[in-house]
Amino acid sequence: MSRRLVALAVAGSLAVGALLAACGSGSDAGGDVELSAAGERGAVVAKEQGCISCHTADGSKSVGPTWKGLAGSQVELEDGTKLTADDDYLREAILFSRGQVVDGYANIMPVYDGELSEAEVADLLAYLHDLAPAAAADEGSAGS
Repeated sequence: MSRRLVALAVAGSLAVGALLAACGSGSDAGGDVELSAAGERGAVVAKEQGCISCHTADGSKSVGPTWKGLAGSQVELEDGTKLTADDDYLREAILFSRGQVVDGYANIMPVYDGELSEAEVADLLAYLHDLAPAAAADEGSAGS
């Protein structure tokens, strides 16, 4: 095999590996979590919109914060502010992500205002609640 073909094969393999690492690292499964009908729809929205490329549903680390246990939990923002990830915060984070970035993560999430319908946002919120422990989810929905 010529050096050129070997170089092309190596370059192609590296490109495919980088693409898989960037796009397929998130987990769209909720594990053993039973999803509500709205949560199931939210999981589909998350997959279709590419959310699972950066967020996981199983607690594993990724580019963005995991969604497992997020709803109703305490989060610390990059400016040191601590707040509860209630529905108001989660909606704001989904639609206008640039405003409140969780500490330790880059400010790279796209803005979804005008991209998602209210029904899609509601389904995403239901999915996030389904991925949270019952006590945290109850606290998170209290502000809705």
